[in-house]
Amino acid sequence: MCYFINIGLDKEIPNKLKRDFEIKNIFIERVFDDKPAHIFSSKYRYTYTITTGMCSCDFFLKTSNEKKFTESISLLKSFFQILVDKGYSIAYYFHMYSGSYGEEDLPILSRTKMKAHDFVSNLQNFEEDHVYLTNRYM
Repeated sequence: MCYFINIGLDKEIPNKLKRDFEIKNIFIERVFDDKPAHIFSSKYRYTYTITTGMCSCDFFLKTSNEKKFTESISLLKSFFQILVDKGYSIAYYFHMYSGSYGEEDLPILSRTKMKAHDFVSNLQNFEEDHVYLTNRYM
């Protein structure tokens, strides 16, 4: 059982940005066919997973040690700040998978639209199975 973070974007992430974070052990991979590719509206044409290698557990204090969580969440916030600064529209969702990633149905409890600054600032406080949006797309 592991957490996985999925994001939907209105623009593709440049390979250079993905490589810059891969060096820091943050892996951003495009999702095409699994169920996570369909949890956001069609306005978020590009769907990605964000992991620290195998899963996203290190981005959550309840599944990581405090030192690893602090490092990981800081890098995740810096990644999202770059996206915000470049004008991306962001949809964010995470789920604790009990089975294989991409195969189980994903519950969406609700959606919250928020300012980009608030999104980055409150990232560590987000709720599971909830979609967070930084823009006009609902």
